[in-house]
Amino acid sequence: MTGFAPKYDLFVFDWDGTVMDTTALIAKGIQHAAREMGYPVPSFQDACGVIGLDWRSAILKVVPDCPESEHMRFGEIYRAWYIPHEADVILFPGMRELIVGLHARASGRRLQRARVVKAFGAYSSVRDWKASS
Repeated sequence: MTGFAPKYDLFVFDWDGTVMDTTALIAKGIQHAAREMGYPVPSFQDACGVIGLDWRSAILKVVPDCPESEHMRFGEIYRAWYIPHEADVILFPGMRELIVGLHARASGRRLQRARVVKAFGAYSSVRDWKASS
């Protein structure tokens, strides 16, 4: 990044699946919710295969026995398990170096991370990134 001269005053990074590898956590959360609700637990591979689908389509595909009237509850169980485990996710290779490097060279510019949890109607936010995060 020698000679790096950013043209922007703000850098915003998508968090889930771009900076952080959340695949395993999402799949394990789906498996957990199915288990807790007494449905057959989808394989890890099948749970990974629905990442990116809307919530309804994902549940219909990997937990077809779960009636639509229970999808909200499934999401609540998933979310209650997922959120405390977020600290377990890891950065994709090279992301720490990229962000720390940008932070060091930002010269008064702001680096932020965007986190959107829209699938469950939860929230979206943008938070300042700290190089030590």
